[in-house]
Amino acid sequence: MDNYEKRKIWRNFIFIDNVFRMMNLNKVIEPIEISNIVIPNRIVFPAFQTNFATPDGFVTERLTRMYEKISNGGSGLIITGCMAVSDDGVSNTNCLRLKNKSPASQIRTGGIAVTARVHI
Repeated sequence: MDNYEKRKIWRNFIFIDNVFRMMNLNKVIEPIEISNIVIPNRIVFPAFQTNFATPDGFVTERLTRMYEKISNGGSGLIITGCMAVSDDGVSNTNCLRLKNKSPASQIRTGGIAVTARVHI
């Protein structure tokens, strides 16, 4: 991400912050603690299906970039999209999957890639 994109994200965050303060919605931008975990604000990005996984259900670069951009946008909590636990549970093509036959290293590597991009 270049400096222009970072400035643009920061300007959007400042704008939203000012709107919340003017509307007396300060609680939305205040931190909250849930089970000893501090969430920086109360803005939640909901789960949705992206179809950005591989046909076998593994994490892709495109998916990690998407979560990175959401994280940079100011959401305090991001709920990841659908993840099937078997081929029978796949709702669409290119859905993330946790299958017994999937190499654990590939699943762990994908999860680490997303986590590294979001928790910076």
